[in-house]
Amino acid sequence: MNIRIAGTYQLPFGRGRKFGHDVHPVVDAVIGGWTTSHMYMFNNGPLLTFGGMLASGDPKIDNPTRDQWFDTSKFQRLPAYTPRLNPWYYSGLRGPGMWNIDSTLSKYFTITERTKIEFRMEFYNMTNTFMPGGINADVNSSNFGKSTTMANYGREIQYTARFHF
Repeated sequence: MNIRIAGTYQLPFGRGRKFGHDVHPVVDAVIGGWTTSHMYMFNNGPLLTFGGMLASGDPKIDNPTRDQWFDTSKFQRLPAYTPRLNPWYYSGLRGPGMWNIDSTLSKYFTITERTKIEFRMEFYNMTNTFMPGGINADVNSSNFGKSTTMANYGREIQYTARFHF
């Protein structure tokens, strides 16, 4: 399941807005015209699929961690020339889910009727939350059943100024 929710909100401060609609133009230049937008993303994790191996029982565990996402003792290497009999996946066994919030804060300064300057700050992974990456499902790997990657990056902030004419 993937969910994406986004929205934009103009802050109600400054000339022509609910609060401070009659402030001095200098004060309006500081407090008026701010806009913020946010995007929330959620993914409940990919279905884990397995290659050929000897499997016994259900490998799901109640509290998976990055170092043990499923019960690896339920699997063994497949001997040479042995047909694959294990399932491709186990119902309900998924990789780690992920959520993220990206945000933007921007302000326009009017120079003339046709020209403006926009100042903008963009925040990626605003909460700076670590999300584990995919789970290793290769029984021949020393990292079998572990997550050794990140699904996201650390917080990034980008500043820009644009001249609109």
